[in-house]
Amino acid sequence: MIFCHFRLVGVLDGPVEEPVYWYEDRENLFQKRCNILQSLCMTCKSLCRVAQPLLYEVIKCLNSRHHRWHFLRTLVNQPELGKAVKEVHLRYEGETPERGLGKLAPEVMEAAKSVDIEMSRAFMRALETGRSEAQIALAMALMPNLGYINFCLEERFIEDYNWMFRLLRNSTFNLTHKNNSSSGADDTTPTVPFANIKRIETSYGGTQFGYNPLFISEFAALPHLQQIMIKSAWSDERSCGLSSWDPAPGISSITHINLDASSVTNDFVRKLLRACRAPKTFIYSWGGAPPTDTMHAFGDFMDALRTRAESLETIRLDVVLKANYFESLAIENEYLPPIGSFKAFKRLTELEIPGHLLLGSPLLDWEHFDGEHWPAFTAQLDYAALTDVFPRSLRRLIVDCMGLEEDVTFILPLLDELAATCAERLPDLKFVKLIVVDENDFSLLEGVKKALERQGVEVQVKDFIDEEGWEDDMEVRYGEDGRKKITSRLIGDILHMWPHMVAQN
Repeated sequence: MIFCHFRLVGVLDGPVEEPVYWYEDRENLFQKRCNILQSLCMTCKSLCRVAQPLLYEVIKCLNSRHHRWHFLRTLVNQPELGKAVKEVHLRYEGETPERGLGKLAPEVMEAAKSVDIEMSRAFMRALETGRSEAQIALAMALMPNLGYINFCLEERFIEDYNWMFRLLRNSTFNLTHKNNSSSGADDTTPTVPFANIKRIETSYGGTQFGYNPLFISEFAALPHLQQIMIKSAWSDERSCGLSSWDPAPGISSITHINLDASSVTNDFVRKLLRACRAPKTFIYSWGGAPPTDTMHAFGDFMDALRTRAESLETIRLDVVLKANYFESLAIENEYLPPIGSFKAFKRLTELEIPGHLLLGSPLLDWEHFDGEHWPAFTAQLDYAALTDVFPRSLRRLIVDCMGLEEDVTFILPLLDELAATCAERLPDLKFVKLIVVDENDFSLLEGVKKALERQGVEVQVKDFIDEEGWEDDMEVRYGEDGRKKITSRLIGDILHMWPHMVAQN
């Protein structure tokens, strides 16, 4: 996420924005911002009145017991600062409850009595006994203008944030009831917790597979929620509790869905899209272990995706560690069919997809494997059919061309066919981006590039090394001729260390 919160008071000419991508740099920038605003708060009362609300825009102190309790007292005594909070970052790390905090700040306990939450008496007892999850829920109730939440979750996060979810359920009920009973004369959203949430992002802080993504069903009906990014989630067909979620069509205003480095069931994708009224963007990178049983069922996945074919405008699909994943399929001689057609998406203008998904994982002729080069496909592919899968509305196409081993020759026939039929099949196509392993592959795509450019299509050939995160999937190797080549870790080890064993298999 790009931090654009480094805004200072009016003594500066204008807002200062520093785009930062790495976690440590973001933290340093955030701390620098806090230090400057704190200094301004101590300068004089006039500057403090301006700087203090800015200081409270982004909150990360809920992860610390001492800071959390001090923060609660501040919100109760200065409710205008609670209204200033726009962004909260949460990472629950577990702590032993500390009794007696309520006696130190009776005003906090008094304020908690007015919170509309399930099991309110038990909620008060949880606060009295120092339960951190109850304190977090109370903080959420005192920040009515909160627009963005970032969670770092583990497998037991439902227990870690149980009071927050109880507060959320009551708020969702109140908001839904208000909307259903409204005559239309008053369209204002009532001031209840979570009412103004626009964006939710989650990541994984555990050491196993991931967390259950079904939690998003609790947030789905919030009236202003538009963007969700669920990172490193995992669910299987049996134990994720998905059967209990049966969302009414169109209950959610979510328009942007990002399932990053996750393995979820096709049924989860189907229900999530069904819940959304008119989603515009769907991003999904398969990843994490173990994979779900339906991960290879591309026909079922595309059926799930077509749940909102009438509204989706951008689709981006990827596979985490794709070189390792698809090469392992090839070595195991496991056939994977192509992902299929996108023609049902009449409003689709941008598609990003690996060539692996367009081609599938064809069976290879291992009988003629020489231990150094990938064998040929066992059957001829129908490239005309494989390229006739895009809607005529498409304007931007991004294809990851990294093939088996270090060249792109496996996908060249498909790209040649695409270039030859582009003018007829894709009249609105304006931009094509082709991602290759390294610059040595640029010349292989020169013919495709020129053919597309003659038809008025802008073509960009991108070096994979310039793409973020390539180090996780690839490594540098040197051939006997001294030429550097990039290859996946898995296939590099197999072909270069045990070629004869692979040939025997």
